[in-house]
Parts: sequence; C-alpha cells; structure tokens
Amino acid sequence: MKRKLTANFAELIERMLQDAGLTAYRLGQRSGVTAAQISLYRSGKREPTAATLQRLLAGAGLPWAWVD
Repeated sequence: MKRKLTANFAELIERMLQDAGLTAYRLGQRSGVTAAQISLYRSGKREPTAATLQRLLAGAGLPWAWVD
C-alpha cells in the first residue's frame, strides 16, 4: 500500500514501525539512527532529513516507494 508523504512525519514513522513490526530501538539498531532521535520524530519535535528517512526505510526493510 502506497502512502502519501506529508508534513506529518510523526505519523509516517509510526506507520513505518507498525508495517515493519519493529520497535524504535530495533529500528535504530538496524538503521544507525538512535532510538532517541526516532522518538523525536515520533513525537513531531523533529523531522528527518531525506537521507535519514532513507536510512530508516532501509532499516525497516521498506522501499522508498512505500512513502509515495
């Protein structure tokens, strides 16, 4: 299922975790992004760069097209 990329990265990260069946800690281990940083994205306090989003997607085993 394709997703629309919007300014709501918090929702996007939450869905990514759900679709991949991962915790923030495990996604952090797999992507090289700290769980603390992922928490900031989930809370809406920060937005990932395109490069970081790509790392998160790779860590989740999801293609870039997943966000389209």
